[in-house]
This record gives sequence, structure tokens and C-alpha cells, in this order.
Amino acid sequence: MASRSHTFPASYHRLAKLDREVRPEDFDEDLTDLESDESDESDESDEGDESDEGEEPEKGTGEENEDEDKAKDEDKDEDEDDDHYYDLKNQRNERKWELRERKAMNEQLAIDADKEQQVQRVFESFKSRLERGRKKRSGTLKFHTTTTNYFRLYSSDYIKFCYDSESYEPTYLELSDAGECYPPHPPPAGHQTNLAMNCRAYLGDAQFDHTFEAFFPPKHATLEYQQMQTYYHRKGLAIQFLNSNHLKVRASRDFVPVKDYKDAPEAPDIFEFVGIRDTEKEEEEKQRKAKEEADARALASAKRKRSRSPSPRESWFEMNHPMGWWNQMHGW
Repeated sequence: MASRSHTFPASYHRLAKLDREVRPEDFDEDLTDLESDESDESDESDEGDESDEGEEPEKGTGEENEDEDKAKDEDKDEDEDDDHYYDLKNQRNERKWELRERKAMNEQLAIDADKEQQVQRVFESFKSRLERGRKKRSGTLKFHTTTTNYFRLYSSDYIKFCYDSESYEPTYLELSDAGECYPPHPPPAGHQTNLAMNCRAYLGDAQFDHTFEAFFPPKHATLEYQQMQTYYHRKGLAIQFLNSNHLKVRASRDFVPVKDYKDAPEAPDIFEFVGIRDTEKEEEEKQRKAKEEADARALASAKRKRSRSPSPRESWFEMNHPMGWWNQMHGW
């Protein structure tokens, strides 16, 4: 019986020599290229594994029988090596996925932290003006009334406890004109009286896509948080308007998709977000809406033309017959 031949990668032999249980970080030395989807090991290490299963062994001399017993022992050892190799390979793939996830999370975390600092500077500047009694210089808050006001939300805490590279989507706060759907209560002092707004907060996926009752936004920037309420009278989100382009948002823990809720007791009860107006997204909506309106006008115009009764001179006879008006006018 021919003995099987195996060639394992150097990384396997390095780990197999450890006199302790293999830890996830032991694989890091070989995981230098996290962007590659190709494994460093070849799955073809079993090539040449030709089994003699199904063949009747020939009877031989005692020396030949000893050789067969030795070959069986070698096959058993090789089977154990195979099991150990594939077990380590699975652990390696898990570690590679973990490092990729961590790398993607850290990259997004750096982006969100930078945006938080940007809005914090706006906050500190506004707070300083208030302390110097220059509130009136904050100006009236301005919102679009014909298109949606989009604010891209950023939060380090959200990335730390809710981030998943495979399902991550940007979080948004959307404010739009409520039209005639005014809140049931009158506007508080210092709030706009002729503008009510709808509020939507998208904080992860469809399960965390929250819509709130219409509200009256403040006239001027303020450090006070405005409490939002869902249509089911559920509270858990508040907005601080720093100016027309920057805001802060507080969302309760059950409003965001915290991963492994039981395993993340350190996750805050209140998640802090900063919001920055997304002018690019607003411009895209503006152009899309303008195109839809132009298409609607063109369609209405075409319908009017089709529904208009033809004049006597536009009959088939007048337009096509040699004795008709068209041919007579053009000298036919």
C-alpha cells in the first residue's frame, strides 16, 4: 500500500510546534494581506491521496504484513495531521475575518471622530457667543420647505457598539415640511409659528427607521434639546440645533442596533450623534424632483394634445388627398 504524501504550509508547522493551545493572535504573523480573498494555504494539499479502499489486500509474507501495519500507522498519523491542519485553518479564517472587521471599523471610527470634533468646534463657538450675550447673531434657522433637509449623523459610540461591515449603512436625520399636518399643540415660545416639520431618523436598518410626530423647530440656534415623540407616543430622541447646518442628536439605547446586547453592558444608555447637513444629497433630490416635475409637465402637455379635437383642416382628407387643403396650398 502506497503511503500518502502531504505538504503543509510553513505556518502550520510553526503553530503545530507550540507547546500550548493556539491563540487567535498567533495567526497574525501570517495575515499580512487582509485585502486578499485568497488563502495563503492551498486546498490541494490532499492531492496524491489515493485510497485503496475497496481492493482486497493480497496475502504476503510476514515481512510484507509488517510493512502494511507500518503503513496503516503512518496513515493514522497523517489523518490526525489532516484534522489538526483543517482545525487551524478554520481558526485562521475566523481570525482573518475578525481583523478585517476591526480594520474596517477603525477606519469608519476615525471618520466619525473627525466629524464629532468638527461639530464640537461649532458647539464651542456658539456657546461662547451665548456667554458673551450675542445670541441674536446666531440668525434664524433656515430649512428647505420644498425638499428634504438631510443631516448625515456620526457617532463614535455607534461605531463601537453597532458597527457591522457587512450591513453598515450611513445614519441620517431627515427634516421635511409637514405641510398642513400641524402638531396638536401650539408652538412653544421662541419656536417658529409658520413652519411645522416632520422628522425621520434612520439609525441602522428598517427596524431602526424611526418616524416622529410633526414639531415646530426653534427660530434660532439653541443649546436646548428638542424632544421628539413617535406616533406611538414613544420618546427617546432629542435634537439640539446649533445652526442651520449642524446639530446634535441624543438617542436612547433601544433606538439603535446595539450588537450583542447582553455582551455589551458598557454600551451607553444614551448614544450621542452629531449631524452635518448633506448638501450633496439634497442637491441630488432637488435635481430628481425637478426632473420628475418636468416629465409630469411633458406628459400633461402630450395628453392635452391628444385630447384636443382636430380642426377641419387637419382631417385625413385635407392633409393627404390631392384635392385637400395641404396639397392645394403647397402646389400639388
